[in-house]
Amino acid sequence: MVRNRYLAFTSVVALLVGAAGLPHAAAAQSAAPSRPGATALQEVVVTAERREQTLQRTAAPVTAVSGQQLIQRDIVNMDQLTQAIPALQAQQGTGPYTSVIVRGVTTAVVNVFGDPSVAVNLDGVYLARPTSLHGLFYDLDRVEVLKGPQGTLYGRNATGGAVNLVSRMPTYALGGDLTAEYGNYNEFLTTGDLNVPLAHDLAGRIAFQTVRHDGYFSDGTGDEDQQAVRLSLRADPSEALRVLLRADYAHEDDRGQGATAYCSAASPAPVNSMGQVCPVTGGFYGPSPWTSIVTQSHALTPPGLIPLPDTAFNKGDHWGVSSQTDWRVLGGTLTFIPAFRSDDVSYLSPVAGGMIREIEHSHQTSAELRFASSEAQPLRYILGGYLFNGATSGTGIYDAQNAGVNPVQTLGVSDFTYALFGQATWAVTGRFRLVAGARYTYERKKTDSQNTIYSYFTPQAAPLLPSTAFPLFGFSTIGTRSWDQTNWKAGFEFDLAPKSLLYANVSTGFKAGGFYFNPIPGGTDTYDPEKVTAYTAGLKNRFLDDRVQLNLEAFDLEYTGQQIATLLFAQLGPALIPYFPNQNAGKARIRGGEAEGQFLLTPDTLLSGDVQYIDAKYESLVYQSGVPAPVCPSTFVPPPNGPVFSIDCSGRPELMTPKWTVNLSAEQTFPLSSGADIVLGVNTRHESSRYTNLSYAPFTVVPDYWRTNATLTYNTANRRFSVTGFVNNIENRAVPEAVGTGLTFPTIPLLPVTLKPPRTFGVRVGAHF
Repeated sequence: MVRNRYLAFTSVVALLVGAAGLPHAAAAQSAAPSRPGATALQEVVVTAERREQTLQRTAAPVTAVSGQQLIQRDIVNMDQLTQAIPALQAQQGTGPYTSVIVRGVTTAVVNVFGDPSVAVNLDGVYLARPTSLHGLFYDLDRVEVLKGPQGTLYGRNATGGAVNLVSRMPTYALGGDLTAEYGNYNEFLTTGDLNVPLAHDLAGRIAFQTVRHDGYFSDGTGDEDQQAVRLSLRADPSEALRVLLRADYAHEDDRGQGATAYCSAASPAPVNSMGQVCPVTGGFYGPSPWTSIVTQSHALTPPGLIPLPDTAFNKGDHWGVSSQTDWRVLGGTLTFIPAFRSDDVSYLSPVAGGMIREIEHSHQTSAELRFASSEAQPLRYILGGYLFNGATSGTGIYDAQNAGVNPVQTLGVSDFTYALFGQATWAVTGRFRLVAGARYTYERKKTDSQNTIYSYFTPQAAPLLPSTAFPLFGFSTIGTRSWDQTNWKAGFEFDLAPKSLLYANVSTGFKAGGFYFNPIPGGTDTYDPEKVTAYTAGLKNRFLDDRVQLNLEAFDLEYTGQQIATLLFAQLGPALIPYFPNQNAGKARIRGGEAEGQFLLTPDTLLSGDVQYIDAKYESLVYQSGVPAPVCPSTFVPPPNGPVFSIDCSGRPELMTPKWTVNLSAEQTFPLSSGADIVLGVNTRHESSRYTNLSYAPFTVVPDYWRTNATLTYNTANRRFSVTGFVNNIENRAVPEAVGTGLTFPTIPLLPVTLKPPRTFGVRVGAHF
């Protein structure tokens, strides 16, 4: 199999070599004119491979977005980053949960038992929980997205890739920035930073952000209200030694993500409130896409049952401290990054079509020590070790009105891991280099968790257990499991010309298994690791005196044991008990290509485009669910091991993976005689249709769409002040992010739909001093 894959790879490499065409190439994916009248695209320096390199000399599929571009595109959270990077899908889920998907590789994390498949790092510190990705997108130097498994240099939970958030470092110049933005939905956003030299070898920096806007949905959900601050201190006691200290804190207190609902065959009336026939295959049920699922539940809830209450909230406190010491010694650089992070979240959400109440506390301690050799030698290498110790505890209450009960879960999970890694690049000749790396990882998880089944009550903020609720019975998940894995990478780099880099490699990734609740006596309560092997070939070029950039990439991923979460039921006496096991899917094959191009047409005109094609299918997908999948062969399993359906959806496409994703942008600068200028920017994103739910029901298909944003900016001659008018989602299209069946379906026939934001517009004022 490997030999055949390498033969196919040889053909791809040959095609990429042929595409090189002109003899020049090398620059940066997020390149832009560095100033009005620029004659070349800008270089961007990244640390995606744990050492500083220009992006175009990094022999890996990496895309970078600069901090300035984040501001220009109004990106203040993870799910908005999707607009800038075709390979990335990010969406806000229930409460504070954020799902990040890179090229079809993802895991739906629904509680503390699950881990993400894409590693998110802040200044080199891994953020373990998908509930912690809030209050991060401000005062950033750049965001780097690494596509494909990063099992060698990043390790755990990076089977899909990694997202690196790199904050701006203190400098030895007094200065700062202040930005204020006002828009529709009463949006008010502020960001600012102040950089202060404290001594000849000591500098400090403080940055902040506040984000607030009203809800997009009729019940006020879909709002945002958060504040964040970051402190940084830099010391350079000698030319060979640099120490960075960082601390950050973010607070959120809003109503959280909202949702609407689709029609279903079980809807009580064939006509929705707009007077339209309610189709079986989907279509918004309410008077508008932004009519909340809470409002619609009153029309859809049968007599005698309780509709969703209008009580949603989302609160969170996230903080962390870290340091980074870089010491140039022994002909290289020794780097040490210790860190501690803590997250507390509390929410009540109707997004899943039933109320979910969760309280969660997590904390983690991590440390990475690595040595990077000098670049000025034929054999360059990185050697390092990593240590992580984390724990998460909490309480979860899940609406099971259709079963007449409520699971009340007390959760506790700890996770310890260590790793040793190394990667080397050997310059066989001045133009040809071989690359090899490996990482050994050991991971141990423990849990002591209880699930108590109570008589039904509507989940609420407080008290968690009303006096009318009484326990029926309970069960536990208690145990310890450990795994170890060696991941590796092998490939080559070849300079076709001074500015043309050809590369190809094979790499692997691994994510450990874990636990879940199983009410069936004697049933399994653990799931196994997932693994990815990726074959990648790429070509990075720059032409025409650094005015044109063209990057090509082909990839082929073998994805085995993908961890998926489904809703199951167990018949225990008269009670039908819902539970959410993590299961391992069979095998998926993800193949495709990406082309990125930029063209500085004139000194004042920049055109950019990025096209990605993916063919992603499950070669084997057999799983259990409490809800049948009408389009896939299903076998009913009766009690005592059911009632569940054994479903075979082999041959179906990977979820959340559009075949085509297109990003296009244009920026035109109009110089004024005073030295000031006006900049018009337009960017648009297209995604083809995709499935969002394992049932593969027709209503779970998100249709293809275009989504366009525009900005118009006036910059003063001294570049100290700017005024920007912006509009996002010009089409004002209600674009679904995910569609599924509700927690209480079909008793209450809710088909929840989460949406990307509607059209937003406003004015942004910025000052630099």
